Amino acid sequence: MTNTALKNLGLSLFFILLLGSCQKEAITETANDEILSTSSLDENKGGCRLTRYEYYDFIHDYSQVDAYTYKNGLIDEWSTSWGAIFKLKYDHKGKLKTALGFIDGELVTTIKFIYKDNKISREIWYVGETDVIDDQVVYTFNHRGQMIKNESLNYFFKVYYTYFHDGETKSWKYFDGDVPVQLAEYTYYKDYKNPIKTVSGLEHLFAYANSGFFTGKKWYSSEKITLYDENGIPFIYYDLDPRRTTWDIRNRNLPNLATYVDKETQGIVTNNFVYENCSGHHKNSAALSGSGTFKSNKAIVPGFKTLMGGPTRKMTQEILQARKMNAGDLKQ
Repeated sequence: MTNTALKNLGLSLFFILLLGSCQKEAITETANDEILSTSSLDENKGGCRLTRYEYYDFIHDYSQVDAYTYKNGLIDEWSTSWGAIFKLKYDHKGKLKTALGFIDGELVTTIKFIYKDNKISREIWYVGETDVIDDQVVYTFNHRGQMIKNESLNYFFKVYYTYFHDGETKSWKYFDGDVPVQLAEYTYYKDYKNPIKTVSGLEHLFAYANSGFFTGKKWYSSEKITLYDENGIPFIYYDLDPRRTTWDIRNRNLPNLATYVDKETQGIVTNNFVYENCSGHHKNSAALSGSGTFKSNKAIVPGFKTLMGGPTRKMTQEILQARKMNAGDLKQ
């Protein structure tokens, strides 16, 4: 298979489906192909903006790093942990209209965003700069405007979301077809702000499977990740203890660093944040002490889908295989 074919194949992973209890919304297209520059927008000179987010799992020496740059107060370039760089374009009102996805400098996808009721209801992913549709991603919202489902019409990945009464994300669950793969559950005991909300111009994290996560106002105090084997049998990957979470908060109630401890293994998970336009923020090297085994997923094949802030599908399968081998050793 050629490198180009692998890259296009890799992009296919990031189109999602979502299971939910509500009816599938009817899509009314209001596409506007005209892409306008952001030069007419006022420069956002005052607010803190996230420029780097690193998730690091010391338990398995695994990291993800995303970086953001801005123009006229809106994100104009997003470097993802899986190797793609997206260049974003907006209309005259500052609404995201198009994203161009590059891998190794090659344009591999063009994404058009379609709105309904002032929210992105559909993404159309084209191959390179052609009019060949690779996928369509559909989003469903509840009466409070919260995303409860996102689904890929071509690649059959599904994620659905639940929320607490105050609007914070309670859980998301990712499916490959009808097979559960990963469940994430959260608590919020501190009123520290969500750094992702400072990435102005992004309505949701469209480059990842769990694209509806990180939309609440707070950053989480704990996370519990459950993985599922091929038979749908769950096991806990980690369960972070909110009582042992420590924070580095420097300014405007935004975290520089959140450090979590797994209840069973005592292993550490960190979230590290770097900002611009903020006084008192700095990069904390404690989050970068491991080498990190996750580099880039440029040549992912279908079914190995990247999730933000958690183990990849490939990593999940490697963990499952290791568990099987250990179980076999115990039986002997």
